Parts: sequence; structure tokens; C-alpha cells
Amino acid sequence: MSDCFLGAQDKSRYIDSLVKDLQVHRTDKARNFAYTELSWHYRLIDIGLASAYADSSIASSRALNNQGNLWAGLNNKAIALSHLGKQKECFEYYSMALAVAEKNKFRRKEAHTLFNIGTFFRDHDDYKTAKEYILKASAIYTELKDTIKLITIYSGLGGNYGYQDSNKLALFYYTKAFDLARSINDSSEMGFAANNIGNCYYYMNDPKRAKEYYFKSIGYHERNGLTSDLASSYSNYAYMLNEDGDHEKARSFYLKALAISKKTKDKIHLIRVYQYLAEMFMSAGDYKAAYYYSDTSHMMKDSVALEQNSKAIHEMGQRFDSEKKRLEIGNLGRENELKEKQNKVQRMLLIAVGAALVISCVLGLWAYREFHQKKQANMIIEEQKRAIEEKQKELLDSIHYARRIQRCLITNEKAIDKALRRLNKS
Repeated sequence: MSDCFLGAQDKSRYIDSLVKDLQVHRTDKARNFAYTELSWHYRLIDIGLASAYADSSIASSRALNNQGNLWAGLNNKAIALSHLGKQKECFEYYSMALAVAEKNKFRRKEAHTLFNIGTFFRDHDDYKTAKEYILKASAIYTELKDTIKLITIYSGLGGNYGYQDSNKLALFYYTKAFDLARSINDSSEMGFAANNIGNCYYYMNDPKRAKEYYFKSIGYHERNGLTSDLASSYSNYAYMLNEDGDHEKARSFYLKALAISKKTKDKIHLIRVYQYLAEMFMSAGDYKAAYYYSDTSHMMKDSVALEQNSKAIHEMGQRFDSEKKRLEIGNLGRENELKEKQNKVQRMLLIAVGAALVISCVLGLWAYREFHQKKQANMIIEEQKRAIEEKQKELLDSIHYARRIQRCLITNEKAIDKALRRLNKS
């Protein structure tokens, strides 16, 4: 869910509901969605938590093979690392997000990442590389006919050249952004582009055109109510009026800018307007008013410095809470991993038991078959043994019988021989 569609209270309730989703027993898919959404919404609240949730989003997306959420997790991690000052790691995660988008042909996500990488290089003063990535994003958005994103791209290119003081090229792209915004009647983007065009003309030493576009930007922003962009246009236009010597009119626009900045609690812009008013009254010779606004500016600076110190102390406490929550997230992830491992072990045990039963059955059948075959073989051997024994007995009986006959014959021969010898003697 985009931040654009949520108010502060709605956003807080939405974040609370996502955290509760992680605390109750939910599906892996539901937890993955919560991790991804929380990593996005916490980027403006608690960078440490945003980074931790992004890690969980990436891990769960890979486990579920959810490529869309994997891209979002990688992109959110890169944003968190950028805020944490870890630029090398930031670029690595943007590169991984780009690879996921290209692999899955997520054209819009690919363009989004290309633009983010371009902005990354622009912020590190590598304007040539920044331009290459932003132009690649522009080609995809042109193919997709996404006018809103093209306005952002042209504004990004304008900013890229503005940082290099290439004001003519910056003017070219801001003008393209303005023309596109006008084609869809987007007053907010028209006001933003007109203000940037005014800046270009100012730095090109064309105060007349600068003043013209600052005034145009006021008209566009006034359609959208009291916003910080309107306050910026008021102060820019007032600055040009003061340059022209129209101090009274300049003062009225500065005071309008002050009123909006107070309402929006934009202290940085308040300091800027107070400084402009001090300079204006100084040049007009009203030293009392100049001193008042200068003193107010310094007091506001001290207030901002005090707030920053308090914020630093608060952030230390937040880091502690973030670390605690990060550990809770880690513990929750480990619990889920433990459950998954337990389920895996149970599945493996079931498979092992099933396999053991199958093997036991096969071995039992094989043993029974072997036993049966051996029994049959033994029976055949026993039968053959009995047959041999019977034949052996028959053979022995025949031999014994033959011997008896032989003995009888031998006995008769001796008797005859004896009888013949007696006859001879007589």
C-alpha cells in the first residue's frame, strides 16, 4: 500500500495491523507480505527496523519464490542502507533488485530501479553515470506511456544538470516536465516544474523570466492548498520583488510564506524566510525590523540545533528499541525455521519408517522364498539320499550273496581234491 493514500493515523493503524499479523499464527505468505510492507513504511520512521524487516522480506520471498516481493525487499534494503550511509552495500542491493526485475521482465520495476540507481550516482556527483541510468528508465516509461513517471524522470534529469550548473540543459528537461504536466493538467507537477524553471532563469541571469515563472508556480500551487511547495514559490517570488526594489510587496509574500511554513512546521524554510526578511529590511534601512528577523532566525537555528540533539538522543533510544524488535523478528524467524525443520524431520522420519517397512517386507518375502526353496532342495536331497542308500544296500546284498556262493564253490573243490588224493593212495 502506497504512502500517498494513507494519512498519519491511518498509516500508524496499518503498521500496527501488520505487526500483529506477525505475532499471531499466520501463513508464510501473510508474513512475507507483512515483512515487505513494514520494510517500506518504516523507511521514514525507523531505518534500523526498515533494514531488519527488509532482510526478513528478502529471506521469506526467496523461500516462497515470490519474485515481486523479493524485488521490493531488495529495493527497500537499498534505501535503508543509503540512509545508514552504507553506500557500497546500497548499490549492491539496487543491482540485485535490477537483476530480479530484468529476469522476470518486470518493466515498471526495472525502470523504477534504474531511476533509483541514477539518483544514487547523482547524489555521489557521478553525473555522467546518473544520466545513463535515468535515460534508460526514461526509455522504459516512454514505452509504457507512463506520463506521471516521465514527469519525474525529466525533473530528475533537470536536477542532474542543475547540480552541474548546466542550466540550459536543466531548463530543457524542466520544460519537458512542465509540458507533460500541463498535458494531463497536473497542477502540483506544473507548479514544481515552473518553480525549477524560474531557478534556471535566475542562475542564467534572466531575472525577468525567473520572476515570471515563480509567479506562475504560485498560481499552480495555490490550487492544491497550503503546501511547502507553495511557501517556496512565495519566498522565491518575494526575493525577486525585493531585487526589483518593491520591498512592500516582497514583504507581503514573505509573510505568506512564513504563515504556511509555521502551519506546516517547516523550520528550515522558516529560517530561510527570516533571513530573507532581515536582508530585505537591512537594504531598506529598517534596522530594527532587520535585527528582529535576524535575531528570530538565530533563535530558530538554535531551536533546530536543540531539536537535532534531542532527536539524536531519541534515536539512540530508538536504536535500542529497533535492535530489540530486530531480535524479536529474528527470533520469530528462527521459531518459524525451527518449526519448519521439525516438520522436515518428521517428514523425513515418516519417509524413513515407510522405507524401512517396505525394505522389511521385501526382505521378509525374500527370506521366506529362500527358506521355501531351501526346504524343497533339502527334501529332494533327502529323497536322493534314500534312493542311493537303498541302491547301496541292494549292491552290498548282491556282493554278500556272491561271496557265499564263492565260499561254497571253494569248499567243494577242496573236498574233491582231498577225495582224489585218497583214491590215488589206495
